[in-house]
Amino acid sequence: MKLNFEDEQETESDGRIKVPQTDFFYNEQVKMEEIYKLKVSIKFIKILSIILVIFCLLFALFQVFHDYQLTSFQKEINKLKNEIEDLKSKSLDFKNLDKIRKDEKMHPEISDTTASIRQRVFFTAETVLLKEKFKKEIQFLQDCMTETKISKFKQCEDPKISIIVPCYNSDKHIYRLIISIQKQKLKEVEIIFVKNSNKKYPKLEEISKLDGRIVLVNNDENKGTLNSYVKGILNAKSKFIIFLEEEGMFLPHLENIYNVTSVYDVDIYDFSRIKGTNNGIRFDEKIDGAEKNKVQVSELYYNENFLNDNPMLNKIIKTEVIKNAVKNINNVYLEAKFDLHADSLLYICLCSYSNSYRSFGDLYGEYHIKSEISKSAENLQKMFDSTIYLAQYIYDLKKDDEEVFNQRCLLIINLFSWPLNYNIKLHIQSDQANKVINLFFNHKYISDQNKRKINLLFRKIKDRKY
Repeated sequence: MKLNFEDEQETESDGRIKVPQTDFFYNEQVKMEEIYKLKVSIKFIKILSIILVIFCLLFALFQVFHDYQLTSFQKEINKLKNEIEDLKSKSLDFKNLDKIRKDEKMHPEISDTTASIRQRVFFTAETVLLKEKFKKEIQFLQDCMTETKISKFKQCEDPKISIIVPCYNSDKHIYRLIISIQKQKLKEVEIIFVKNSNKKYPKLEEISKLDGRIVLVNNDENKGTLNSYVKGILNAKSKFIIFLEEEGMFLPHLENIYNVTSVYDVDIYDFSRIKGTNNGIRFDEKIDGAEKNKVQVSELYYNENFLNDNPMLNKIIKTEVIKNAVKNINNVYLEAKFDLHADSLLYICLCSYSNSYRSFGDLYGEYHIKSEISKSAENLQKMFDSTIYLAQYIYDLKKDDEEVFNQRCLLIINLFSWPLNYNIKLHIQSDQANKVINLFFNHKYISDQNKRKINLLFRKIKDRKY
């Protein structure tokens, strides 16, 4: 290729022609830069490709590991199922259930799905074990639910146990309750029903004519649940009292439960129980042999779940002890019409006047229907208003220990807070509520932590008030 310099030729000072080198070197530089950029791009693509390959390899390894874990997990589930079948065919040893529980803690969750599967399998295993262990009790409950024939009994002049049943709603489940009592080996009992004056109980009236052990007590003034309890207690003639809900039933062990009163001399005998829930039957087992002295009994109620359970149930109580306790309840609480927490107040009163307590984990006394707490505005309103009375009663108890006082304070804070945790406006009696809460807040024993919680409680009350 020849260069054409004919158009515009530049000459040096000596007359020679000046060659235009600038364009030539510029083109070469551009080419070098393009080559460099290309090399950089190639290196970047290589690095990106290597990273992508590594990522694919890691993902493949993770998938293999996950599949392996799922396979192992499935084998374990099958193993548990085989154990269940073996336990069903052999004599059941309750230690196997403990082994399954330990295995449950040892293996971490792999995913939500597999964890859910494992939970269902474990629940099935536990349910099968418990149903096999309590096969007799479950059959007894089923018989009581299906049978409708009421036997005749004469009035018991010297009952060994007084069974007190406060009636709140109706006598819808009265047949199975009475039948569960009539099927007991222990026949020397009196059954005290405390009725609300504004309700009718035609089935109960009819059954009382057949079973002479039934005593009907009218809550004429209809002052509320606590008054119903007290009226039943004051009408009891035996040495021991046991409470039962109108929807509950006794298990076939009332005689065995009564017999422990001749072996141990305590004020409160506590037993295990079976609960009926929306998910089936659950078993609430006490710690066997947990015995407490007077000081411990007076603070026993801190361990009770007042929101979900009636603490007066499934216990045999010395009549003289609980009669002495209720005689010391101020008329202000007896005349107040608060339905919720009435059983809690009675239990706290009982603990305050009792000297000894013992639990029996291997004896199951009662069957209860565990109903969910309604979150309606009406029910939350009742719960908040009832807590005012309970808080005042707890504050009036003897206060000579800082730790005990703050335990009581925390209990009241939790009971007040529960109905306020829902986004529902309430007709809060702020003057009464603030007054009783301030009693705890201004006491010399109040801890800084409880003070902060009470301040938070005041803000909740302000937010939920109409």
